[in-house]
Amino acid sequence: MAAIHRQSMRSATATVIVAVALLATATLPRVLGAEASSAEGTAFFEAKIRPVLAQRCYTCHGGPAQGKGGLKLDNKARLRTGGSSGSPIDLENPEESLLLTAMRYKGPSMPPAGKLPEETIADFAQWIKMGAPDPREDSAKEMVAAATIDFAAARKAWAYTTPKAVVPPKVRDAGWPRGAIDRFVLARQEAAGVRPGPDAPPGVWLRRVAFDLVGLPPTPEQVEAILRDDSPAARAAVVDRLLASPAFGERWGRHWMDVARFAESSGSEKNFLYPQAWRYRDWVIDAFNADMPYDRFVRLQVAGDLEPATAPAEADAQTIATGFLALVPKVVDERVRELYLLNVVDEQIDNIGRGVLGLTVSCARCHDHKYDPVPMTDYYALAGILRSSETRDGLINRQRSGGETNRLIALATAPNDRSEAIRLATAAANKAERAWADRRKQLTSLQQQALEVQRLTKLAASDSKEFLPQALATEDQIKAMDQEVRALATIQDEKKSALARLTAHTMVAGLVDRAKPADASVRYRGEVDLIGPSVPRGYLTLLARPDDPRPDPKGSGRRELAAWLTRPDNPLTARVIVNRLWSKLFGAGIVATVDDFGSQGARPTHPELLDHLATRFVADGWSMKRMIRTLALSRTYAVAEWDDSSNQSRDENNALLWRWNRKRLDAEALRDAMLAASGRLERSRPVASPAIALGVQELNRRTTDLKPVTDFTPLEVLARVRSVYLPVVRNKPTEPMAAFDVADPNLIVGRRDATTSPSQGLYVLNSAFVIEQAEHFARGLLAGAAVDDTARIERAFLIMLSRRPSPAELARVTKYLAPTGKDWGRNAQTGIEAGRLSSWTSFAQALMALPEFRFIF
Repeated sequence: MAAIHRQSMRSATATVIVAVALLATATLPRVLGAEASSAEGTAFFEAKIRPVLAQRCYTCHGGPAQGKGGLKLDNKARLRTGGSSGSPIDLENPEESLLLTAMRYKGPSMPPAGKLPEETIADFAQWIKMGAPDPREDSAKEMVAAATIDFAAARKAWAYTTPKAVVPPKVRDAGWPRGAIDRFVLARQEAAGVRPGPDAPPGVWLRRVAFDLVGLPPTPEQVEAILRDDSPAARAAVVDRLLASPAFGERWGRHWMDVARFAESSGSEKNFLYPQAWRYRDWVIDAFNADMPYDRFVRLQVAGDLEPATAPAEADAQTIATGFLALVPKVVDERVRELYLLNVVDEQIDNIGRGVLGLTVSCARCHDHKYDPVPMTDYYALAGILRSSETRDGLINRQRSGGETNRLIALATAPNDRSEAIRLATAAANKAERAWADRRKQLTSLQQQALEVQRLTKLAASDSKEFLPQALATEDQIKAMDQEVRALATIQDEKKSALARLTAHTMVAGLVDRAKPADASVRYRGEVDLIGPSVPRGYLTLLARPDDPRPDPKGSGRRELAAWLTRPDNPLTARVIVNRLWSKLFGAGIVATVDDFGSQGARPTHPELLDHLATRFVADGWSMKRMIRTLALSRTYAVAEWDDSSNQSRDENNALLWRWNRKRLDAEALRDAMLAASGRLERSRPVASPAIALGVQELNRRTTDLKPVTDFTPLEVLARVRSVYLPVVRNKPTEPMAAFDVADPNLIVGRRDATTSPSQGLYVLNSAFVIEQAEHFARGLLAGAAVDDTARIERAFLIMLSRRPSPAELARVTKYLAPTGKDWGRNAQTGIEAGRLSSWTSFAQALMALPEFRFIF
């Protein structure tokens, strides 16, 4: 009973303190986050809706023929009008839309050939809730090329002109800027009648730059050091130390993986694991830590397997880099092989288009791009390059390929002594799978026989016992065989796991050139059977230069594509990446739509500054560390969060950067900060990934145990590693990470949403993980017998909030933590008085719940 009473006391105390802390969140200003726009709606339609309509609906409800039931789905007007049953879309009550009813097989069943995957139906439901954005016009027009694009005129748009070095402007307040960046920013402010805010306090700046550069809070000792010496040289030393930390690559590598859509499974309804995906994750982290020049970083991810290497280890690393294209989402159960391959190519084009160029090139798959100067022919010029490359991902697709597994790529540095072991393990795994499948087939036959016996028994006279002995015998056989099938399934999984562990250090997912490269043909409306002319492999006409390297006719053309993407005079590549770097530090990009520099994207708030950064970036050898250092040491980055009514009236959204944009910690940084505060963060990199234990198998199978890849708590070390090393499974995000807007690995996410919701507060209040870290934090504070409570409280504030408590805060916390005089016994593990440990744990949890802990000011 005493233990129960102590737990009740602790829960009640935590509830009161954390609830008070959470109330502070209600006063927060809106955090900058992604907002819905017409461009986003169009992109969603093109990526999620149009391909399904074209592939599964147009046969009966599209083209020149009259649609069945009078319903035509091949353009916006006809879809909204509907057929004999009325409009299939209900914008006022989206869930009642006839289109969704038919797709869910709750009335007329559409498409009749087979129900769509649940995630596809969910996409249509989301699309209707968005207002059913639809850029299509008359379907006949979409079957032919659109009006000729005037590329000369198109190239005059700001995004398609080559960046030029710009001389920083003169400013009236010459004493404020610390460098060129500040002069560009201040010049715009002075022209608008806006004045920059004061500098942030040293401790605030330190916490800000620590989280932004390495995703971890500064230590109390580092806070004390910056309070003693806040000189420019001291700040530069801080930034250099952070850039040199291995944690830098873990932080910024995660940013890139949001763009690359890194995951350890294929996604879609049949969700297969990528057991070797961790290699690409580690390669990205290492590339950031080594400050690999960005042009090389891109080239290796597009064509690393084709680049020269000086040693086998370097060749392996370059092949691993092509995981950028190999690990894209895939619909593994697609029955039409050619459609499957074209869908993979489409995902790869999207990674290159939006990830590198900031252009929605994939919108030209079914027709000429509606808004940007990208014709279908350019899309299929790129598709030819990627279609001439083979994606080696190890996936199994029984529907499209008769059951064979796509081969992985053998590493040059793999131990030779494992080849025979792998051969034997492969044979054992195949034998175990055949045994399981054969016995399961027999079990199914017996179950069908049992059902027939039951049917005949019901038909017999009520007093007849003729069929009962047979029924009982069949039931006994079924029970015995079911146990045997379960045992064989366990053996099969064990054999596959053994094979996966062997191949984990010998194989990798990536791309290789096909033996016979070929150009791709246009597919009208994106349909496999509507074949148009063949298009020579090449690049975007919009960005073409007379001296562009042409694809090698004997190769895929990926190496030439990689060189074209990273030309110093490419108008987009440098602009897009420096804008991403800026966005991560300042909370918003100079171009707000970081993944879309096209006509539907935002215009830059500081175009001259963007060009200055892009040209300097290239001149500095495409160094990301050097650019981040320059941004982090600018005075613009150091400005405080403050309010000024005059500034507010002239620039409500802070486009001119006169104050700091408050940022909420992302999911990974929040979890890592809690572990760091508790003293339990495991800083070393784990070897490989738990996905290896399962091998290449479908996650939705009944026999699959997902715990090794989705439940980290039982795994003591994995539970404490940095969040970047936690397994990422498509369509199965972990609850706490999803609550804090972790990036969806099905989507290219250059900028995450940053919501503030009740579920986040409830997680901090009720999560066993948070309470556990709070208790470990309390134990650490109470372990020092020679330290008084005042010193403990001050250290708690320094660890959690990077500052000392105010006199009022110190007084309130001291009063709360004062002994109650009751004897609650002692904690069995620590020997600390139980009531005291509970109070300090609640205090720690309250600090974690404060907006000041969860936001970067």
